[in-house]
Amino acid sequence: MGLKIFERCIRSLYIQNLDLDTFEVVVVNDGTNDKSIEIVESLFDEYKNIVIIHQENKGLASARNTGVIHSKGKYLIFVDPDDYLIENTVFNMIDFVETHRLEIAMFGQIHIDLKGTQHIYNIPNELSDLNKPYIHSGTELFKFRKNDSVCKYVFLRELIIENNCYFLETVKYFEDAVS
Repeated sequence: MGLKIFERCIRSLYIQNLDLDTFEVVVVNDGTNDKSIEIVESLFDEYKNIVIIHQENKGLASARNTGVIHSKGKYLIFVDPDDYLIENTVFNMIDFVETHRLEIAMFGQIHIDLKGTQHIYNIPNELSDLNKPYIHSGTELFKFRKNDSVCKYVFLRELIIENNCYFLETVKYFEDAVS
């Protein structure tokens, strides 16, 4: 992963129409020896709400769990270093979640392949065809999800903590697709 891509990821978290004192960015350094942490450290002067946690390399699932444990916010949104958020995404997600008093919400995403082609992934068709509002039970959502990424969800943090819903650290790849 290029360092410019990582910097784009971090900077995208700050075009969300949110005051810096209303959210935190928890970055888990999972034993990397590249210059990515230097990028985060260089952004401290601009963004005072960045928290860096260092740990030995244990894999993505462990890094996500470490982030959850060290986070303090009401909601959790996972963003991988090669992802970035469109302007005001977080503001809109949190507004939707709070308006409908949801514990988990799934949102669409745009995947850009290596050729630059955009692939739009919305809520699974099976859910929108249920002849119900777009708000469904967790059981319905789980039933119709398709090995998707945790990065397209917003979670109520206390739901994860109180129910011990952490990532399986024995799973090294696609740990967020484990059903």
